[in-house]
Amino acid sequence: YHQGESFRVLVMGFKSGMIFKGQQTNASSKLVVLEGCVIYKKKDAAVVMNQFDDINIAAHVPHTLEAVEDSICFLIQS
Repeated sequence: YHQGESFRVLVMGFKSGMIFKGQQTNASSKLVVLEGCVIYKKKDAAVVMNQFDDINIAAHVPHTLEAVEDSICFLIQS
């Protein structure tokens, strides 16, 4: 969506039931749910995220996102 020298913003769209498996970022990130509901999972935790919820994601931490319903999210990396 947008990119600068030290950051980028990605827009991710999910259909209900989609699973984005085994991802990890090279930079610290923030996931923000703009619409819908997703489940953020990492090794020791699962967090249900609804509209306008956000979570910080540490670099190099494997995680999965599962769409509970059609969803749109921002991933902000810096």
